Amino acid sequence: MDKIIKMLDKIKQFRWFKNKNFWITLLLTIFLWMYISLNDNYNTLLEIPLTVVPPKGRAIEQEISNFVNVEMEGSGWNLFNYLYLNQAKRCVIYLDNIAKEDTSSYLISSIDFQKGLEGISKVRARRFYPARLTITTGEIVEKKVDMKPDVVLKVKEGFVLVGGVRTEPNTVIISGNSKSLKDINQWRTAYSEFKNINTSFNYVVDVSDSLASIIEVVPDKIKIYGEIQQYAEITFDDIQLKILGGKLPSNHILLPSNFKVTLIGGIDQLNKISPDDIELTIDYDKVMKDTTGILAPTLKIPHFTKTMDITPKVIYHKIIKK
Repeated sequence: MDKIIKMLDKIKQFRWFKNKNFWITLLLTIFLWMYISLNDNYNTLLEIPLTVVPPKGRAIEQEISNFVNVEMEGSGWNLFNYLYLNQAKRCVIYLDNIAKEDTSSYLISSIDFQKGLEGISKVRARRFYPARLTITTGEIVEKKVDMKPDVVLKVKEGFVLVGGVRTEPNTVIISGNSKSLKDINQWRTAYSEFKNINTSFNYVVDVSDSLASIIEVVPDKIKIYGEIQQYAEITFDDIQLKILGGKLPSNHILLPSNFKVTLIGGIDQLNKISPDDIELTIDYDKVMKDTTGILAPTLKIPHFTKTMDITPKVIYHKIIKK
């Protein structure tokens, strides 16, 4: 019994996790296992970029996937390469080389996908998903549409964006099949996000490629820009109410007749504003048809500013009976 206890004590004293030989042996065992395993043959599914090139003067009508899934058979080493390392693999289909189903439709088969594979060797394609793909084409048309920035801009505390994010140019030319373009009246930039901005900015961004398979956009890059100013507030204490569309009878009383308006915006922009740039109005017909005695004025302020406060918020309408 004593011998067993002594032997257990010796085992406890042997700190295997600090022994270099143990770790070297373990790593060599793992590498050997990986080497043997990757020499075996396997089947796996690869996602391969797909490009379909229409005939000259024609455009693809329906939206198609930018990828085709291919079940590949080959050694573990080669499949690992195509899964994680190889960036040259692709499948390119030229519709000029595909037999037509009718005057505008083409049927791409598994054989056509096989012929279109590029940058792939030492593995065998077993199946394609989808196995068949019907493509419809039509004549190319062009259309000019407005450009809209898809941008999230987060300005630094104490600063403000004046006038929004703008683009240059503010229009782009899109080309494709007439059916594809019919309902498109604007195009977006690729999504971009900018943080902690405290100065005016000017960036070049990509246009969206969300419909790259059927629509071409020119130019493919545009400039976005905007003006950043320090945040400021300004208050005007005596903005007079104006009646639009007629003169009220003397027995109709509107109170108050003067309002306090506070605006916020960029400091340079606010410094250019005077009380004459602010309009507080109420429509004559609205007053004459009023039955509640409480009306809301309409406030018109300069571009690129916002209303922080207006006091009071409503107009009280009284009718004095003679």
